[in-house]
Amino acid sequence: MDWLEITKYRGLVSAQPHRQEIIEDLFTVSKDPQKGHNVNGGMIRELLIAFRRKTNRRPERIIFYRDGVSEGQFSHVLLHEMDAIRKACASLEEGYLPPVTFVVVQKRHHTRLFPEVHGRRDMTDKSGNILPGTVVDQRICHPTEFDFYICSHPGIQVAINPEPKSRATNREVLNELIKLHRKSTLGGKLPAYDGRKSLYTAGSLPFDSEEFMVTLVDPEKEKERVEREYKITIRIAERTDMYHLHQFLRGRQRDMPQETRQVLDVVLRESPSWNYVTVSRSFFSTTFGHRGDIGEGLECWRGYYQSLRPTQMGLSLNIDISATSVFKPVTVIKFVEEFLSIRDTSRPLSDRDRVKIKKALRRVCIETNHQQDQIRRCKITGVTPMPMSQLMFGVSTKVEEHIHRNIATFLVKVEGTSISVRQNLSTTTIKMLVEHACDKRGIRNYDGYPVFLGKVLDDTKLLSDCKVCNNCIVEVRGRGRAGRERRIKCTTFDDEMKDIDLFSVVSPLSKTLTNTKTQEKSATFLSGQAKWYGRQVFISLCRMHFRKKSLDGKFNASHILFHDGRVVFDESCMEVDFTGHSCKNDYGVIAEIFKKWFCIPDEAEEEGRYPLFVADLIDYLLDCPLGEKSNSAAAIAFLVNHPALTTFMDRIGQCTTLDSMVDRLTEFQKFEFDEAVGSYNDWSERVEDVPAMYDTLVYDPFRRVDAPEETLYTENLRSCLKFARNHFRHARPDLSLERVEASFSLNLVDFLPMILQAIVKSFEGPPAFDMVTLLGDHVADRKCKRDVDAENPAKVIASPSKKPKISFSLKGK
Repeated sequence: MDWLEITKYRGLVSAQPHRQEIIEDLFTVSKDPQKGHNVNGGMIRELLIAFRRKTNRRPERIIFYRDGVSEGQFSHVLLHEMDAIRKACASLEEGYLPPVTFVVVQKRHHTRLFPEVHGRRDMTDKSGNILPGTVVDQRICHPTEFDFYICSHPGIQVAINPEPKSRATNREVLNELIKLHRKSTLGGKLPAYDGRKSLYTAGSLPFDSEEFMVTLVDPEKEKERVEREYKITIRIAERTDMYHLHQFLRGRQRDMPQETRQVLDVVLRESPSWNYVTVSRSFFSTTFGHRGDIGEGLECWRGYYQSLRPTQMGLSLNIDISATSVFKPVTVIKFVEEFLSIRDTSRPLSDRDRVKIKKALRRVCIETNHQQDQIRRCKITGVTPMPMSQLMFGVSTKVEEHIHRNIATFLVKVEGTSISVRQNLSTTTIKMLVEHACDKRGIRNYDGYPVFLGKVLDDTKLLSDCKVCNNCIVEVRGRGRAGRERRIKCTTFDDEMKDIDLFSVVSPLSKTLTNTKTQEKSATFLSGQAKWYGRQVFISLCRMHFRKKSLDGKFNASHILFHDGRVVFDESCMEVDFTGHSCKNDYGVIAEIFKKWFCIPDEAEEEGRYPLFVADLIDYLLDCPLGEKSNSAAAIAFLVNHPALTTFMDRIGQCTTLDSMVDRLTEFQKFEFDEAVGSYNDWSERVEDVPAMYDTLVYDPFRRVDAPEETLYTENLRSCLKFARNHFRHARPDLSLERVEASFSLNLVDFLPMILQAIVKSFEGPPAFDMVTLLGDHVADRKCKRDVDAENPAKVIASPSKKPKISFSLKGK
């Protein structure tokens, strides 16, 4: 293969949302606003078209390199991105499905490789490390997935102890070493340093291994000037052979070793690394051009990107124009004014602005200049919730006693309910007291004012200045409109259900996804909004159960209050100790509420019918099969992430992840798993009448052409789980995953709730078989496991966020 041909590439750039790992724009479908038909697009499709235009043929194989994926996201990323690649190929030509090699590269792991025999020269380099190019693909690798380890770098050349945190500090330490020992110990050599472990010189040093001691003012100490002693060890790791470089430059060799190119690259980057600001492989400086103001306290610096590449004419130094954003050299107050576009600096920051500025300045180093004889460097860790004019610090030597003397208990009356609040008199304002009480009540004081003994209080004053004392009652009144007092808005569950679409229909199902007997061409689920509201109710109730408290069923829909995305139960509902009986009563009330709102009227059925999975959820609530164990972490994760309340991607992820977890069990543990979940005798008969599912059922790559079609699956839940994973993973690219999952749920509606409930109730697997990890990492609660492990009753379920401001479509996305 021609070297130049394989180095040609086409680059595409697509913006990703913050912390979004899945590549969204691999394949897209948009609607032409003029012609009205769908238009296919995406990066994969564009690259395939570019390849075909250049070579007059389509790719015979696709190699897809992927970075930045953790092991827990393998199945989710593979499911989404492989589906996008298949769709992009099929959109170009019907039946075009080239083989795809999906490669995930992981750099940040903690596996260290050592040679078996340290004394053998053919197994180690001169520093005792394994040789560059070593590949390990057995024993320590994954038992089922194909992976391997590769060591592509040479051994250590320079070691600095204690190890600095940055390359800049490394260079300062080595620069001091060169000043002291260049003409003596280093033999007059001027080394090139990459800032980490590698050091190169033109010619050999007069020693094989040497240790040096250097004393330097520690640049990493931000608050004080401290001299630190560094121990530097330099040893010869290997000598670079320039023979192949000469052969390449003379045209006698078509490639050049990567190690030689790395040496030359470090040498060429040595001078810019000292003179300019280095960011990755780019260099920036104010000498390259005018600094441009880009707003929000930032400015643009010009620079260039440098890399060394082999070409047909020899070596080429590639230089591209680059730019980056840096903080402007201004005071912190000036930066905040520009970042938030503040004109009136006398007004305090709002909570929203405070969060923004905290994220922007977190871990940013600043210099203090209020002491002219002493300049200190500090790192910002946070922003106080109140202005400095109201912030007070205790001066007593016994700080705890000082705080205790200033803490008092207040009764804040909101909406006719008295709420007990403990606050510090010397640091808490009236506004903070009212907001804390409203937050405990589950509402926000949008338009209220505080009253004490018939007098309106100034909400900017401290409690100590308003002469309110321990056990005082502060009343919060709504501001009047047109002569009437306005109540603080707080809606009930019934009020919210009246204003939303309750159901979402996935239709039409294609012929290959339709059951030939029932001929059902649509599947009905709860809408995205209904799922969200139902999940918030369970989050609030399960948080109470985890604290070993319950309401014993003595509440109704009017006691479930919503405000700004939060759910609380009315204060009139009295909490009792949690028991299996009281939990069943609570679940029973929720079941009756769901029956009322989530039932679809149907003329064929007198009692109506329910969306998919809702009937199973109601049965679980009425039976309460776990009893006193209903407040366990696994039971809570199952209820909050019940299939009735999750998206189709979450249900697919639950099936694929659970199958991977089961595969890792030992044979004895798999036997226990089968005993716990029981049998599922008729599942294969249900899917035989769906053409797409039947193809998965009878697929056998080793069957002869003339052999009869027979299934490899057995009649149990574990085998059905394997079928589900294969069906989702190998679905035809022309079929939408949402409709594939809808067809599966329509024909095996009891499968996923049954297996999840059986695992939670009866199966105790190894520590790695964690149901909280399986269920809690989905939409409803990504912090469940961490909070349960910490045994923090207040955070068993992640606090409900604000109501998502999105438009829910029939697809439930």
